[in-house]
Amino acid sequence: MTEGEVAIATSREDRPLPAEMNWSGDGGALGRSGILLTIVCYTGLMSSTPKKLPSIGSKQLFSQQFKEWLDNNDKKTLGSLEMIFEERGFAVAILFLMFIPALPLPTGGVTHVFELIVMLLSLEMIVGMKTLWLPKSWRKKEFGEMFQKKTIPFMIDRIQWFEKFSRPRLRGLINNFYFTRLAGAIFFTLALSAFLAPPFSGLDTIPSLGAVVVALGLIFSDSLLFLFGCVVGVAGIGLVIAFGEITVNIFRYFF
Repeated sequence: MTEGEVAIATSREDRPLPAEMNWSGDGGALGRSGILLTIVCYTGLMSSTPKKLPSIGSKQLFSQQFKEWLDNNDKKTLGSLEMIFEERGFAVAILFLMFIPALPLPTGGVTHVFELIVMLLSLEMIVGMKTLWLPKSWRKKEFGEMFQKKTIPFMIDRIQWFEKFSRPRLRGLINNFYFTRLAGAIFFTLALSAFLAPPFSGLDTIPSLGAVVVALGLIFSDSLLFLFGCVVGVAGIGLVIAFGEITVNIFRYFF
C-alpha cells in the first residue's frame, strides 16, 4: 500500500482500520470504503495528463495539414491559410493560387487574377515582409463549393505524390532571410511570364507549374525540389518568349 493510500485508509484518530472489520452490510465501513474508493479514483484521474486532440503540427506531413484545414468547419479563405501555416503562409498561398494556372485547362485569361495576386505577394517577399498582406475582401473571400470538393482534394493528391520523393535538403539555406527574397523574385518572374502568355495558348501552364514546384520546395525545405522548379519555370519562360517571337515575325510578314 502506498503512502497516499495509507493516509486515506485511516480513521479519524489517525489509526489504521482494524483488519477484522466487517465490510458487508449497509452504511458503516462499507459506506466509508465507497467514499475512499471514489477519492482514490478521482485523485488518479486528476494526476493523469489529459490527451489533446490531434492538431495541425510541424511534425505532420504537409498534405495531412492541408487535409485537416479542408476538413475543419472554418471558412476556406486565403486568410485562414495564413493562420494555419503561419511562417509558410507565403509559399502555401502561392502554391494555392498558381496551382489552377498550372492545370492544362483552357481558362480564357481568368487565372490572370491569381497571377496578379501572386505578383503582389512576391513583392512583399522581396521587401522582407514576414506575413502576407492582402485587402480584407480578398482575405475573407471564401472559395467556392466546387473548388473545395474537387480542386483542393486533387491538389492534395498531387502534393502527396511529391512528398514521396522529397526530404529536407539544405534547410538552413532555404530558411535564410535573403533566400526568401530571392524566392520572391523567382515567383514574380514566373507569375509575370504566365500572365503575359497568350490566352488559350496553354503556355502559362509551364511557368505556373514551375512556381508550384518552387513553392513546394520552400514548404518541404527541399533545395533540390526548389531547383527543379526553377528549371521547369525557366523552360516555360523560354517557350513563352519563343512563341512571342514567332507571333511577332508572322505579324510583320503579313503586315
